[in-house]
Amino acid sequence: MEEIIDEYIKKGYAGLIITDHFRKCKDEKEDYLENKFMIEMNLEDFYNKFKNKAIIIQAHPHRKKHSKLSNLNPKHNNNNHLTQKVCEENPHLIATGGSDVHKREDLCRGGIYTNRKINSDEDFLEILKNKAFEVI
Repeated sequence: MEEIIDEYIKKGYAGLIITDHFRKCKDEKEDYLENKFMIEMNLEDFYNKFKNKAIIIQAHPHRKKHSKLSNLNPKHNNNNHLTQKVCEENPHLIATGGSDVHKREDLCRGGIYTNRKINSDEDFLEILKNKAFEVI
């Protein structure tokens, strides 16, 4: 993880938010018990409960196998042009961008740019909600 962070700093990124949709829990039973109410919620219930505290971003909405506006991993056909069209037709949607890092060569291939300082999760959510950023 330190190598990843160092590479982003070297390339001029001021911050990094890491999501890991493939992570295995160290203790799945403990994780499940702590978060059972969230794991068992359907998407609508989750949204209604956390809509003031969270934003749901769908990764790879037009990739055939998995469903980010701008996923810049060169090894996947993400059909970003289709996602761009959907976002243009639905301006309430929040389109983000990211590197989709699976290997070292995937680092620093995208993200977002904002001139606002992010000091907390709340700051980041406000930037996304207000679309005070550009996809890079």
